[in-house]
Amino acid sequence: MDQYTLAFATVFTIVLLFFLHQFQLLSLRGFIFGLAAVALAFGFSWFRSYRKRQLQKELARREPELQRQEKRLQELQERYDVAKEEIREAEEALKRERARYLKEMLEIDAEKSENLPLRREQLNNMSPEEVFEEYQRVKD
Repeated sequence: MDQYTLAFATVFTIVLLFFLHQFQLLSLRGFIFGLAAVALAFGFSWFRSYRKRQLQKELARREPELQRQEKRLQELQERYDVAKEEIREAEEALKRERARYLKEMLEIDAEKSENLPLRREQLNNMSPEEVFEEYQRVKD
């Protein structure tokens, strides 16, 4: 659910609660519980979007360091003829670290999914390359 839909739904629900209370179809206690439920839903949604923004910032902050490490690995391979297996393992570790951030962002988006357990299982079974592809698909 995007921010505008959430804002509209929140305002609509508050107005509906207010009118139901004014026409005495909803008690004061029900009105207060309704407002609390709306506030809880809004707060939870805000927290999810905040967490996603923080993960994106963290990934953006770490990206130059990860790129420097990749360049350093390439230089080491050229200079010292490091074994290809060690280079591959280091590159895989870098991919896994990037995939961890992206997977966490995808899991936040998956909470919107109707079939949450199945979506989480799919995300957990993805390789780092599949996570990158899925993130690009969802992002676009």
